[in-house]
Amino acid sequence: MCGIAGILNFKRDPVRLEQLQAMTDRMVERGPDDDGFYLSGAVGLGFRRLSIIDLAGGHQPLSNEDGSLQLVFNGEIYNHVELRAQLISRGHIFRTKSDAEVLLHLYEEKGVKALDDLNGMFAFALFDSQREALWIARDRLGIKPLFFAKGVDKFVFASDIRALRAVFPADIDSQVVLQYLALAYVPGRNSMWKGVKKLPPASYLWVEAGGKISCTQYWSENSFGAWQGSISEAKEQLNELLLDAIGLQMRSDVPVGIFLSGGVDSSAIVSYAAKCTDKPLRTYTINFLGKGSSDAKYARLVADRYATNHMELQMDAAEAVWAMDELLLRIDEPISDSAIFPTYFLSKAAQKQGVKVLLNGAGGDEIFGGYDRHFPPKIGSPTWVAQSLPPILRSAIAHIWEKFDSDRGMRAANPMFAWGCGISGVSMGGCKSLLRDPSSFKRMMSTLIEEFSDIANSSIGTRYTYDRMALDLKTYLPGDILSLVDKASMAASVECRVPLLDHRLVEFAFSLPASINFLNGNSKGLFKEVLSKNLPMDLLGRKKEGFNAPITAWMQTQGALNLKEELLGNPVTVVTDLFSMKTLENLLANRTKSHRISETLFSIYLFNRWFRSQTI
Repeated sequence: MCGIAGILNFKRDPVRLEQLQAMTDRMVERGPDDDGFYLSGAVGLGFRRLSIIDLAGGHQPLSNEDGSLQLVFNGEIYNHVELRAQLISRGHIFRTKSDAEVLLHLYEEKGVKALDDLNGMFAFALFDSQREALWIARDRLGIKPLFFAKGVDKFVFASDIRALRAVFPADIDSQVVLQYLALAYVPGRNSMWKGVKKLPPASYLWVEAGGKISCTQYWSENSFGAWQGSISEAKEQLNELLLDAIGLQMRSDVPVGIFLSGGVDSSAIVSYAAKCTDKPLRTYTINFLGKGSSDAKYARLVADRYATNHMELQMDAAEAVWAMDELLLRIDEPISDSAIFPTYFLSKAAQKQGVKVLLNGAGGDEIFGGYDRHFPPKIGSPTWVAQSLPPILRSAIAHIWEKFDSDRGMRAANPMFAWGCGISGVSMGGCKSLLRDPSSFKRMMSTLIEEFSDIANSSIGTRYTYDRMALDLKTYLPGDILSLVDKASMAASVECRVPLLDHRLVEFAFSLPASINFLNGNSKGLFKEVLSKNLPMDLLGRKKEGFNAPITAWMQTQGALNLKEELLGNPVTVVTDLFSMKTLENLLANRTKSHRISETLFSIYLFNRWFRSQTI
């Protein structure tokens, strides 16, 4: 696990070492153990290392036998042992035991098709000196980040926007701030900074020395054949895939721990991880004071069942603010999903115990149908009105509702609004009243339409749930969940792996008929059936709880999250330009109204606090 960075000058100006050092210095947390550089005329590659595999020999950049290829690699290739054996049998010579080295030799054989052989999470850049081009790629699901920018005379890339901005100065994009406000994360290829883009998941760039750039998508979750087997065969196949995926991701030359929330997904990982080692597992959970959650109770139940070395941490509002302030100094974009703070809190605790790798249950909901929104809505709900009724009737109902509850009315008016608000918790009515310019509110609404346009083309039918799972897989999962996991864990210098997003599991889940994946009409039906031998039934049957901190309750009852002091006493220019401060003051003075739009207020609060922490 590392941070990578690089520069390609189109006008052949030599890259200077101090430029690369300035980039890598800004992401030391991603790789505190080592650094390395490659400089050759107009190209330069930089690297920060968090040592996980081949502790002694995994220094980067890595080169092939004749030095014509140079690689910086962030992430892990989980099937590197098997690939290495195949490559050696075909005559390749390895100089290290690093998992990343297999990519160099695969590229020698297959070019960009090497990606098809990789099972892992990764973002990398490979410079081919013979072709005078950079090949830059990102893993299938978007687990590891990669940002880039193209100027008139250069192309730059990095794992962290802070590193990129060391050589590519950029300002905040206020239009993207509106997108963040609508979604709680920055969507798609955008970033919070003008001119800085994300490489999409399952994509690669080919960047030529003269400046020509092409982008190619190399994988999709639904480009594989439909499952033809029986239910019993599906159970057997899923069990084998889970065991193999988790076993592969247990590979490490340093201690491995597991996030154990007490939910189905993380508990499943513990149950299979226990089969992959004869050593006691290390598990970590968090108990939010003021939430009234039963997560910690179920986490203890699983920890006891598998005799793990279990750590349970308590988190209140004051500790959340401490984690927030420390984390905001180390992340390049804000995410107002409050799960980011406990993720950082637990990562810090694990790191203090010498644990450099943590397994996380992210992805289970997106491939096994874990959210209520993946299934047809309740009759009479705003989502049902938006999705099911003819436009004229829908519009009439929405208009009536909006007079009494603006958010309810707006959600009923448009299925994309209903979907997006259900994810982010944004109060459209609150934003409409707070934003100075009506065009800003329209831009927010267009963000929901653009991000979730696939909903408009999906009706209730056999593919209903899969369409919504696929939408989450392409938008919410990489934009919110995986981004926050990466930012929070790497800020603590910990590698976080997500076994349920092994691409073979994703492909298998999406190949299944709905009647098998959602066995007996149940969310995660097949998954839970397979887990029934490993976990107690009351855990498998419990109501889903998110990993979110109780921000709303803390805002109302504890003084640590002081929105008035932050937003009225220390507003940044972007906030005062976008929002009516008088309206904001009135809202914060009204406990009932502020409670109703608390998630939106928290998004503004977090952005303001993050922006004030930016010193570069």
